[in-house]
Amino acid sequence: MTIGGQVQYCGLMTLCTPVWVGMAAKLAGRMLANPVRYFRKVDRSNLKFADPIPDMKHIYVENAGVRLHAATHGLGSGKPLMLFLHGFPETWATWRHQLKEFAGQYELVAMDLRGYGGSDAPKAARLMPQQREAGAGVRSYTVDKVCSDVAAVIAATGNSKAIVVRLLLVGQDWGGGIAWLMSIYYPQLVAKLVVITCPHPAAYKDPERFDGEMVSRQWYTLLFQSRLGEAYLRHGDFREIRRWMTQAPHGALTPGAITEKELERYKAAFSRPGSLTAAINYYRASFASTTKWWTAEVDKAYYTFISAPTLLLYADKDSVFLPKMYSKTEELVDHLTTVCLDNCSHWANQDRPDLVNQNIAAFLAGKLEAGNHKGRRPKGSMVMVKAGVPASGTATPAAAGAGGWGSLAQVPKQD
Repeated sequence: MTIGGQVQYCGLMTLCTPVWVGMAAKLAGRMLANPVRYFRKVDRSNLKFADPIPDMKHIYVENAGVRLHAATHGLGSGKPLMLFLHGFPETWATWRHQLKEFAGQYELVAMDLRGYGGSDAPKAARLMPQQREAGAGVRSYTVDKVCSDVAAVIAATGNSKAIVVRLLLVGQDWGGGIAWLMSIYYPQLVAKLVVITCPHPAAYKDPERFDGEMVSRQWYTLLFQSRLGEAYLRHGDFREIRRWMTQAPHGALTPGAITEKELERYKAAFSRPGSLTAAINYYRASFASTTKWWTAEVDKAYYTFISAPTLLLYADKDSVFLPKMYSKTEELVDHLTTVCLDNCSHWANQDRPDLVNQNIAAFLAGKLEAGNHKGRRPKGSMVMVKAGVPASGTATPAAAGAGGWGSLAQVPKQD
């Protein structure tokens, strides 16, 4: 903890204050206008949801006292492992389209991040007031702990090499963010990387990319620094989650892409005691880790070069991240292929699963249809592709060599 970090954190909280005041007034107005609707609550404790494909198995892995849930398919088949990491405010089931697409080709694991779905939502034990003020509960959601969860799930499957795939949900972005960090903190575990609608962490340190317009688009991250975040998402039976995911300007653009059944699944997950606060704690831990809890290890995420071949998918109609947030990514990623998904929202893996699956499959095969090709960097390469635009030829980064991206290898489980 540094004095400079504390000053930065206080500055951020000052920036949050107008957002808190405005939201408090809005919520008070809604409560007074229709208290029945405002406090509406549905008991979903007994709801059951079918798996998206047959023969799925659900496993639990313990990591440092936290019990983690993962949905799996094909474990033990000897095929390479493909691991999916969801974002906010979702669960493992957000990957239903990708599980259907890649079943039989890979060993599939879609985990619930800590705090979500069937995974534990760790919180601080009974503490003295001064300890609570220090954010002891929020510390359970720092990225190092979340990454260690992912590594534990990989180890439990018997694999030490994995493809890490992230969905970006707004709040989804979290799965993508963890995927970036896994390739930095655990490079030995990541053979290939696919990140969806989530910029590299370095983008947040660049004022040319993360500017005032981006701050305004991510106003909710300021709101989430207070308990108003829980009130905002919970009121009216999670009405804002429905709006975010299905209505303009944030929702999926494809009609029916996120169904009532899927919304019920997310609402049921957030109805578990502590789950909503756990999900929001990711944002609180993020703010604190880059300011008052800053360490040199945190900065590593912003400047470490990534050697794993990487596919970066971003959406042209993303209301959360502007396209400029994805510029300069090639400066920190050796083998980067970037694809813009046409007519697609932030919830890309659900909104345009056809394009997402097509591009993942092409990437894993070492081949992507080229379009809007921007040339190559002096070291490594970046291929820019506009998905859905007819083009000829294939894009094969020069640094990949004749063997393309290489193959995924399984090795004995590491102790």
